[in-house]
Amino acid sequence: MAQRHGWRRVARAGAAICALLLAAPPPARAATSIRTVDGSMLEVWEGGIPTPGAQTSAGSGLFYTLTDLVGTTSGSVVPAASGTSDNSPMLALEAANNTPVVVWSRSDGVSQKIAYARFQSAAWQDVHFVTFGTRNDTEPRIGRANNGAFLFWISDTFSYMYAPINLTAGVLNAAPREILPRVRVDTTSSSTRTTTTTTGLQPISREGGTDVPTVLGNCDPLLSRQCGGQSGATGPPLQPRRLEGGTDVPVVVGATTSVWWVASNTLCATQILVRPSRDFLRMEVISFNNGRVVMLNQYEMPSALPDGYAADTANSYLQLYCQ
Repeated sequence: MAQRHGWRRVARAGAAICALLLAAPPPARAATSIRTVDGSMLEVWEGGIPTPGAQTSAGSGLFYTLTDLVGTTSGSVVPAASGTSDNSPMLALEAANNTPVVVWSRSDGVSQKIAYARFQSAAWQDVHFVTFGTRNDTEPRIGRANNGAFLFWISDTFSYMYAPINLTAGVLNAAPREILPRVRVDTTSSSTRTTTTTTGLQPISREGGTDVPTVLGNCDPLLSRQCGGQSGATGPPLQPRRLEGGTDVPVVVGATTSVWWVASNTLCATQILVRPSRDFLRMEVISFNNGRVVMLNQYEMPSALPDGYAADTANSYLQLYCQ
């Protein structure tokens, strides 16, 4: 009986996550911020476009603020108009000049595509699409590793895609491919590496750090407060390694960071992806290295997923698997 009730809780969590990924538009306060090389703080967020005389918004747009020693400048990333759909922004710094860039999900009039813009000379420039076709492309993530930058996104709700990207020009360097990890668990320690087919593992306990992408959610990385985790969790121990980040450390808020995230660092070749399984009963932790994908861990979907859950998990695994 207890097991049956447990599966009911997991099923309810899966249904909630499915609704979250299918919902349009995404959470109204999806936001991302980054500190530029000159110390300024740039934030981009998704907001509703008000309709005159109505209490509901008629679409969503992207807005930004830039705060520096002079003051704060604000505006829209692209002109906002009634009926448009711009959401799920993700900021990064491109490698050539450390110029801020943003990717997001934008309607082309038929379906959602991933769009790109570059913040240069105090304005957003070179706005264009980077994905094409008839599928709906949503929830973009950027990963910057020591072997290049990659764009990750969700296509038609269930397909997780990736492609190497030139962040300076905003163009994909190869055709998109689906992320299809080997169905194995690769358990690594500091001294040995073994590969097993064990499933049902629990997430490792994790502590935040300011040297990886930071998510405003269920923990406070600046205070090294324990993030998420479950008592009695099993899995590889967290190693004492500390990654040293730079200025390209995004801070993200939004409900989808609970179920889908990519953690990366330019000191590492490996990136860590966390996503729900197709049946929404499990969370999957995946190692990604220049197109090579390995399933590191799978565990039952927790009954409650606070904001930033997937991001916290991915950042913790990156501490262990960075190489």
